[in-house]
Amino acid sequence: MSQTSGNHHPEQWNSVTSRRRKQHLRVFTGCATCRQRHVKCDEHSPSCMNCSRLSLCCDYSRKFSFKITLPDDYRLSSEGRLHDENGANDVEKAEEGGHQLWSHMAAISPDASTSSISELPEVSTPGMPPGLTWASEDLDDDPETVDATSSSSYTMALHRTSAFSVHSVLYYDHFLTTVSTMLIIYDTPSNSNPFRSFPQLAGSSGLLQHAMIALGAQHLANIPGTQDRYSHNRAAMDAYAEAITQLKGISPPINASSQLEILATILLLCIFDQMSSTGSRWKIHLAGACELFESMYRPRVAMADEGMVMDSQSKLFITSMRRFLASFLSYLDVAAACATGEGTMIPGDYWERFGGWEYNLGVPSFHLGNSGADRVLSQLRHSWSRIMTIQADISRFAKMQRNWLSDDQREMFQADLAHRIKNWHNSAPSIYASLSQLDQIPLGSTDRVHEILIAAACIRSYACACVIYLRMVATQRLCTPSTDPDLKLPVEETLRMCLNFSNGLNRMAILWPLFTAGAASVDECQQSLVRESLLAMQCFGFKVC
Repeated sequence: MSQTSGNHHPEQWNSVTSRRRKQHLRVFTGCATCRQRHVKCDEHSPSCMNCSRLSLCCDYSRKFSFKITLPDDYRLSSEGRLHDENGANDVEKAEEGGHQLWSHMAAISPDASTSSISELPEVSTPGMPPGLTWASEDLDDDPETVDATSSSSYTMALHRTSAFSVHSVLYYDHFLTTVSTMLIIYDTPSNSNPFRSFPQLAGSSGLLQHAMIALGAQHLANIPGTQDRYSHNRAAMDAYAEAITQLKGISPPINASSQLEILATILLLCIFDQMSSTGSRWKIHLAGACELFESMYRPRVAMADEGMVMDSQSKLFITSMRRFLASFLSYLDVAAACATGEGTMIPGDYWERFGGWEYNLGVPSFHLGNSGADRVLSQLRHSWSRIMTIQADISRFAKMQRNWLSDDQREMFQADLAHRIKNWHNSAPSIYASLSQLDQIPLGSTDRVHEILIAAACIRSYACACVIYLRMVATQRLCTPSTDPDLKLPVEETLRMCLNFSNGLNRMAILWPLFTAGAASVDECQQSLVRESLLAMQCFGFKVC
């Protein structure tokens, strides 16, 4: 009997030995994503091979976190999950099925924590709306459902069929009262803020609300001086995870009323990823938004619930919101084109065909009042739209350069774009000519004049920066006035428009021309001013450099 048990075949010993794990030292270095997935990280910068292969966010800045065992009677305030208990992420689950319209969501797997915030300490931040404070003694560890109408007049449309914690209501209110102003930038009496109308766009699923809560919490965590940023960041990731989970669960066909809510949600998630991570997940959201936007204008069979008759006010709101979202999408699309040199994801100036130019310079279709400045602002919006078209075409020129162009073709494209920029200056409204005679906004100017001059200076700075951008793309190198004397005047004019005619939150609208001119400048004084201006804008809670 003993001989029988001891007669093992060599193949059996080899199979047992191969399954035995080799001795190794436990490593506590690497990116946060690999540590969370319990895999070895090659520590390659800026993104390791594991994260690059799975399109995950590779973050080396996060510190080690330790799981705290919560009491048995503790109830989680959010059901958002992006990782199961075995460590499997949603990238693998998303590959099992789903419609191709939402295939872009399969590559998203944020570092969502597996528990919700338990307590928020007292916080006082400069970006907090008046009367809104965070006090842990007023909030229970076991948050109950809150009637959103008691928090703010903006929060009355917060989804009531689901349980939203006190923290979620406060983040929601922070988005509507503070983040909305920073997103629209030109939140003036002659304009309106469509971001505050998003509650009317939200449906019964709570999808758009979760995106707004995530953005409000992340913005609060990014404001300098905020206490306990980790709790705010965890709340943001929980809401973000819930929005992603709901998006993946949507299956076509989608009715027309839900398309706008989904588009608004994806665009907010794109902004969220731009301000919360160093990865490129925002490109995935932007690609999905462009795909959904194009599907909205394709011929399709009307669904049963689309036959309902809407009143004129509802039709006006839907039309205005559709134009605004098209404008919002085009702003992000053109900004991404300038950053990547890949051209816009949707070809052509679709912001003129479908949406107008209703983002940075206000939203006239939402504003019911009329004033004498509307005609001038309309001219500025039209010139802004032409500049966006030139930016997109320069970016497309950069993509063509990488795919090889002959010298004659390159010179032809460069000459055509340079002529269009020159023609823009020659045919621009007269308000731009008055800027050349001013060093700053005159003291004692009325609010209307002040608003028009700031908007005109912003657009002119983009026009001057296009000259620098075109020269860099054509030569495929960083051009400076020392190597190219023709750039001296555009650099100086761009910096003059950015630094002398904008202040406070308005500077968030001139990030691209300010950075473009600052990179081309060789003057130490100008570089110092640009650096100080960029660092000062970090107080707004957005990534600027």
